Amino acid sequence: MRVLFDGAGDATEKYLLGFVYVVLGTAGAGISLALGQSPVTMPPWLPIGPETGIWASLAMGACLAGATIVATRFVVSRFTWARALHVELRPVVRRLRGSSIAAMALASGIAEEILFRGAFLQAVGGVFGLVLSSVAFGALHQVRGARWVWAVWATLMGLLLGSVFALTGNLAGPIAAHVVINAVNLRFLRDHEI
Repeated sequence: MRVLFDGAGDATEKYLLGFVYVVLGTAGAGISLALGQSPVTMPPWLPIGPETGIWASLAMGACLAGATIVATRFVVSRFTWARALHVELRPVVRRLRGSSIAAMALASGIAEEILFRGAFLQAVGGVFGLVLSSVAFGALHQVRGARWVWAVWATLMGLLLGSVFALTGNLAGPIAAHVVINAVNLRFLRDHEI
């Protein structure tokens, strides 16, 4: 992600990042449709219907978002590795305005969920699909310096987001959680120097 922001003009950054997320989301939707599955729904692991599934997904997503935001503040205030990660990632978002953070959160939340949960988790299937898609999601989030920490954190988040999707059969909650987590945590990252 650093490559997208270092030395590029503001408009170039936005268009390039937007293009990357359009490609990811389109690829995820295309893979799902090519496999004959919906990119946003699947048969739920819980014995619930579609209407209950969407509300359960949104409720679980809201709880996950809240818990993740609180956990982020806790670990940054208490652990050296989290502070190092904060310092490593801060230059990426330090210059962004609120509208850019909101756009980045929305684009990444939708595209990554459609690709990793909507397409990848379903294509592989079952618990193995959940684990494999989460590891791939974690690998996408590597950065220099504290790379293993960020990859582990993203893998854990992938497991949690994927579990919400698998249990409820609806991607609305994971998308909403991902967007909210990214928006709030990117703003926190931008506004708080360690």
